[in-house]
Amino acid sequence: THVTSGCGLSKERGMVSRICTKMPPLKSVHFEVFGKVQGVFFRKHTRETGLRQGLVGWVQNTPRGTVVGVVQGAEPRVELMKEWLRSEGSPRSRVDRCVFCKEALIHTLEYSKFSIRK
Repeated sequence: THVTSGCGLSKERGMVSRICTKMPPLKSVHFEVFGKVQGVFFRKHTRETGLRQGLVGWVQNTPRGTVVGVVQGAEPRVELMKEWLRSEGSPRSRVDRCVFCKEALIHTLEYSKFSIRK
């Protein structure tokens, strides 16, 4: 069965997918941020910024002093988040560079929330 409800949502066999071109595609991207990004509430601000943008994913410190994570959501919002990671970060941080990889358009979100991993 195929039922369309509202703009862009289609139910097929219990799954919701996007079918309307007016809705932006979903995007996923992995990131690693280098600089002074630990001990400056970078993960907390990343999560808060992601949530404000309606994004999901996770963020985590690494043993080598960087911060890594995954961001997923509407493509324009993911692009805004990439810019925030690259150029802004938390108030006390210093971002030297941000590397993005595994960037792809996706059909469904892999996460239901934005979490801070320990």
